[in-house]
Amino acid sequence: LMVLRASVALHGRSVTLYEKAFPLSEQCSKKAHDQFLADLASILPSNTTPLIVSDAGFKVPWYKSVEKLGWYWLSRVRGKVQYADLGAENWKPISNLHDMSSSHSKTLGYKRLTKSNPISCQILLYKSRSKGRKNQRSTRTHCHHPSPKIYSASAKEPW
Repeated sequence: LMVLRASVALHGRSVTLYEKAFPLSEQCSKKAHDQFLADLASILPSNTTPLIVSDAGFKVPWYKSVEKLGWYWLSRVRGKVQYADLGAENWKPISNLHDMSSSHSKTLGYKRLTKSNPISCQILLYKSRSKGRKNQRSTRTHCHHPSPKIYSASAKEPW
């Protein structure tokens, strides 16, 4: 099963408002995402405008569905995603911006995100300071497991 969860931050903790389970066959599907957002919209007061914060697993169809409800979104972008200035065709990899990021947020203004299914949005750069975590995986067993490297790379990329 795949679970989508809507939470609200309260006193530094995440409190679940709504969650819905879907079969794995519907993972990352527009149908599942739209159903979840419709259900969430039905339980929220009509005079609220939520800011949906999602991680890099969510893509442009999700953002467009959120915008269609009149809501805002904030998401981390990773991988081979490209961006371009509005009205321009000079697409560049998002990774080009990593060196510009710091622990102080910086806005680059409105840009287009993703070449294959463009969406106009503001791009903000932020990279939190390293927490100094060490890999605690045993050196004898599973020392070549890829998980620590993947998690480490994810933590080093900016939000």
